Amino acid sequence: MKIKKLLGGIVLTGAMLVSSAVSKGTIFNKELSVSAAFTETSGKCGDNLTWNLSGDGTLTISGTGKMDTYHSVFYPQIFSERRDIRSVKINNGVTSISDSAFRDCTAITSISIPNSVTTIGYGAFYGCTSLTSVNLPTSANTIGDNLFSGCTSLKSINIPGNIPTVTWYMFENCTALRSVNIANGVKEIYLRAFEGCKRLESINIPESVTSINYAAFNDCTSLKSITINNQDCIIDDNASTIYYEATIYGHANSTAQDYAKKYNRKFKLIGSAPQNVNLNCDANGDGKLNVRDAAHIAKLLAQGKSNRLTAKADFNGDGKINVRDAASIAKYLANK
Repeated sequence: MKIKKLLGGIVLTGAMLVSSAVSKGTIFNKELSVSAAFTETSGKCGDNLTWNLSGDGTLTISGTGKMDTYHSVFYPQIFSERRDIRSVKINNGVTSISDSAFRDCTAITSISIPNSVTTIGYGAFYGCTSLTSVNLPTSANTIGDNLFSGCTSLKSINIPGNIPTVTWYMFENCTALRSVNIANGVKEIYLRAFEGCKRLESINIPESVTSINYAAFNDCTSLKSITINNQDCIIDDNASTIYYEATIYGHANSTAQDYAKKYNRKFKLIGSAPQNVNLNCDANGDGKLNVRDAAHIAKLLAQGKSNRLTAKADFNGDGKINVRDAASIAKYLANK
């Protein structure tokens, strides 16, 4: 009984000491500063970084070096879950954006990132449901997983070639995402990278990409075409890697063709005719579709006599008659 009382006293004394230290800010000071910063409008977010939140909701981060990383039960990052930040401007000199930096900041609509930033941490913009535009800098070479997961207003993104991977869950459930440009230089598309991007209709995978991982394009319910330029690209051997209704474009005898055959998907060779071409095109009126039609279109356009071209010259079906029609005819004939 005496031992139990003694142990109880030690535990109680320890708890009181910890409580006192916390109240005085002598320990856990980073967590306390994060909690306090939740309502502040200026402060520090790195050894040489300061931040200021203006009345119109613009957050500006200035200075040099990397952003602090906080780990708190209540506020995982200094700006997380703030509803008063509407736009973010990160000035040149900042070298990193830390894990979960702007997680669930649901009022942010735009973020400007300078080319001094080389690292963007895990889930930095996770759940920024109002974010419509962001630039990924050409300087960034380290990107964390879940970067834009749940950014349901993001409509387009350019992924520069210096970023080695489209990371795990990077654009998961970005349900408004329609346009994705992956630059040559990107090496891999990781697990579930674009899963649930329900408005994505087409995507071009550059030759530099050597692997597409499990469920990368799963549940992309509007995906109509995916072009895989690397003949030897490793595609995860699972039916959910690419949405089942998408037409796969690739090279003859490629891994893309093998995948399409195994999982009974539509496959077309790269360079095959666009789906909406006008195969009745007869620009020069000789009753045939041949290279003379392309030459005839180009000649009349060069002479400023486009009014002499009829609707039959609209080969690509876009409702206009221009140099693209001539180019499309030449490309179609070359690959026929």
